[in-house]
Amino acid sequence: MWSLRPAPPEPLLRKIALHVPEGEPNRFAISPDGNRIGYVVGQSFYIRELDSWESREIAAAEGMEGWFWSPDGLSVAFSRDRKLWRVDVDGGGSSAIVDLPWPLNGSGAWGEDGRIVVAADDAGLFEVSQRGGDWRPLLETDGETVNVSSPVLLPGGRGIVYQADRNGATGLDLLVDGQASELLRIPDEFLWTVTYAPTGHLLYWRFRSNSGVWAVPFSVDELKLTGEPFLVASNGARPTVSADSTLVFKAIGGTIMRQLIWVDRQGNELARIGEPQQRLGHPALAADQNRIAVSVEDDIWIQDIERGTATRATFDEKNAAWPVWLPQSDRIVFRQRDGGDTISVVDTGARGAVETMMTGDAPALSPDGEYVVFSRRREDAATWDQWYAPLDGEAEPTLLTEQARLGRVSPDGRYIVYQSDESGRDEVYLKRFPSGEGKWQVSVDGGAVPRWSPTGTELFWHGPGGNLMAVDFEAVPELKLGVPHLLFNYQPGWMLRFLLLRRQLRRTALRDGRPRRREREHPGDQHGRELVRGVRRNGLNRRFPILGRLLRVSTYIERKPGGFR
Repeated sequence: MWSLRPAPPEPLLRKIALHVPEGEPNRFAISPDGNRIGYVVGQSFYIRELDSWESREIAAAEGMEGWFWSPDGLSVAFSRDRKLWRVDVDGGGSSAIVDLPWPLNGSGAWGEDGRIVVAADDAGLFEVSQRGGDWRPLLETDGETVNVSSPVLLPGGRGIVYQADRNGATGLDLLVDGQASELLRIPDEFLWTVTYAPTGHLLYWRFRSNSGVWAVPFSVDELKLTGEPFLVASNGARPTVSADSTLVFKAIGGTIMRQLIWVDRQGNELARIGEPQQRLGHPALAADQNRIAVSVEDDIWIQDIERGTATRATFDEKNAAWPVWLPQSDRIVFRQRDGGDTISVVDTGARGAVETMMTGDAPALSPDGEYVVFSRRREDAATWDQWYAPLDGEAEPTLLTEQARLGRVSPDGRYIVYQSDESGRDEVYLKRFPSGEGKWQVSVDGGAVPRWSPTGTELFWHGPGGNLMAVDFEAVPELKLGVPHLLFNYQPGWMLRFLLLRRQLRRTALRDGRPRRREREHPGDQHGRELVRGVRRNGLNRRFPILGRLLRVSTYIERKPGGFR
């Protein structure tokens, strides 16, 4: 039979660049109907209609930690204060759906059948009704799969595609009727933020080599890949797709690079260290104030500040990170991950000889190097606890405080500051070390990744909304915390990932009869000078006064001329 009807036209391909005037967008997604985009900037949540130049803030969702769309695109679910909430984006207040037993890393999916599936990071996949009730486990992590995120409900409820970290490699897995299987995993690659397109493809962000938004053919009926991956956008990241196949992604125009940068207490850039590199982080300063141990890719490197050289300290380790120097030594304690978290020691003077010490993550040392403090997952993999142990391994580790991580011991060895979500959100707390006695809350509006000043008279941490916070600390004659205050907000286009404080010499001093180099004092650093004078009044003046210069990691986004096309 012949038909005289004309063939339907090919769908119109449109490419639009959306400018976000509020700042660097984070955690963005297009609605299922393809009519609007939601995104987070700082602590605020915005909705942008695709037929409008203006965005509007959803005040009821302020302070959200993670979010995802309802299937009709009229509401969003979001986490805040250890609860899952719902808010209608066209007006109205927020209402609680259910309590969250664990922190939510922002990953979730809301199905047509009314069920909500979330990824609880280290704990696994769980589901609950949109009307509330009890959480039901769908997939619990084990020794092989230690981290899950980005769940995607396939059409018709046929299964769940999600991102999984297996033995240090991040790829795509499939869950059907409680059975998990591997879909796509590329050696030495990271495949993130997976999503399903109605065209019959899975889209994802490939992060390391050949980075960009990629797609791979996938059959919902057969629940398997039906072709080879192909590149969609070389300058793209974090894809999100609507039901009409509209694709939204972040245009980064090149490889994401990071670089170490000295800044003053106002956030002004002073100097750059080394070259921009991929996956650079966790800087740790040696006692000589000149060498920085840093994680780059999967190994630990040492950056010489004066000479401008970088030397490799570990070779072919698995996800080596969190280096920390032993006092007055060339040995570095660090974490590596090869099917589990282990704390190891490398002697940089012995050509990379590595010794494994114990299980744990994010190690730090007491000032004398006698103890190592570290985080350790519980058996259910949902919660971290803070532990400590003698570095020589002659005694079993001791539990210091529950539901805590990222602890740092004070310069005098008497206190430990750490991060905990026991209140429903991350805050910074303080205890005595090593007894674990007493407890003081340091932050008041959320806080993470705390650090001591080298004098032990100040505490710093990451606050909400891209703020670097500080508070004065006194231990003599009794413990006293000042009022938390803002040091600076991260500059647009920058991302403060790790924090390090450095001594600064104000005069030539002698050590072992030899003159040491003089470092330039930066004018206008009144707080630094007051701090030094205060140290003198307390009789704690050492030969190397501290002004507290900050080291931060910048995210470089190399954009092509003319922006995204």
